[in-house]
Amino acid sequence: MKELIAKTDRQLGTALKILYNSKTPYTVSVAENEKGKIEFRIAVDADEEKFSKIKSQYDVIFS
Repeated sequence: MKELIAKTDRQLGTALKILYNSKTPYTVSVAENEKGKIEFRIAVDADEEKFSKIKSQYDVIFS
């Protein structure tokens, strides 16, 4: 499984919308990073090509 990392609620919401619209299964977990801040880890169940498209969409929005 590939992974997206969202550092804010806004990033999480956008990532979930992208995944829902592309009908891609995912699992969300919450973790604390080394700086003590919460981050959302989104495990994506997709092949390399589909994940690449999702990742590029996500990166364009938040870059």
